[in-house]
Amino acid sequence: MQGHQELVIPVRNWLLCVDENIPVIPIPGPCAVVAALSASGLDTDEFTFVGFLSKHGPSRRERLTASANEARTQIFYVPPHKFSQFLEESSLLFGDSRRCVMAREMTKIHEEFWRGTLGEAKVRFLNQQPKGEMTLLIEGRTHSLDETPSEDQLEHELGELISHGHTLSMAVKLVAEGTSVKRKTLYSLALKKFGKQLEADDNSN
Repeated sequence: MQGHQELVIPVRNWLLCVDENIPVIPIPGPCAVVAALSASGLDTDEFTFVGFLSKHGPSRRERLTASANEARTQIFYVPPHKFSQFLEESSLLFGDSRRCVMAREMTKIHEEFWRGTLGEAKVRFLNQQPKGEMTLLIEGRTHSLDETPSEDQLEHELGELISHGHTLSMAVKLVAEGTSVKRKTLYSLALKKFGKQLEADDNSN
């Protein structure tokens, strides 16, 4: 095509292109994961392919919590009709400021790469359901586990896990794996905040 020049460039230069808003188009490859990762602009050194998540609440939440605490780029297959729901779920655990990339219909005529934060994605796709095959990539955790979260943050994470069916001890275990806070401290916090609530639930059953 006249005036159009295609270049084959190293992956790390692709990341610079993305930073400068220069379109990066993947060629057909062995799978959507490789194609999406190669043109995402996120870290390609280490990544985890999660695939489709379980539909069941507790196991789904446990998988997302583990992914949120990973330093590696996380890659998911998300059905279009579940995309908005997935963004709501993941933003609670990853945080609204975590960068993400939505890759849709790659190597096809309607190929689209959308880049931004999870918070921005929630707003962008709230009332607009994307169509076609979709791959969602979320950047790995960048801050050190040595950074101590506030008590409010810890309460929020514990509360989310407990409300989605995890036992108090399992919620403490999952939160502890992603922070430098000791389990004993988290357990005391969980008992103080949610102990009466859980006791009331047990008595009502």
